[in-house]
Amino acid sequence: MAHKEIFRNKEADISHKAGQYIRSADRGGWLALAAVAIVLLGIVIWGIYGRLDTVVDAGAVCKDGSITLYIPEERGSGITAGTSFKIDGKEYVISQLNDTPVQIQGDEDAYALHLSGLSKGDFAYVVSVPASLPDGTYKAVITVLTVAPVSYTAG
Repeated sequence: MAHKEIFRNKEADISHKAGQYIRSADRGGWLALAAVAIVLLGIVIWGIYGRLDTVVDAGAVCKDGSITLYIPEERGSGITAGTSFKIDGKEYVISQLNDTPVQIQGDEDAYALHLSGLSKGDFAYVVSVPASLPDGTYKAVITVLTVAPVSYTAG
């Protein structure tokens, strides 16, 4: 007499039907997920180690080993002694800043005033800093504020 199975083999049934119910993601889906993960990782790294600078452009005149900066009054807030600025990639530090702006008389370097956005009669902070640059007129970029992007989210 032949042996008949009364019950069906569930394991064989389940493994056979698993391919019908479970779909694995194709390669394109995994690549899209990896791309999103890399972009998010880049944003997190930039948020922690990156920096956002608030800068003010100013005209500068170097003469006899001294730089004279012309900083417009309305853009001078936030600039204090110890504030750094760059000319041609070299960094300098403002050691002293007058509390009161002076009125531009018009006998200053015209191109430096133009770079600062000033004209005769305007008020500006005039700052002198010792430097070893060739005599001439330069564009100075003053860094007023530096913030890490993560500080906006971390509160």
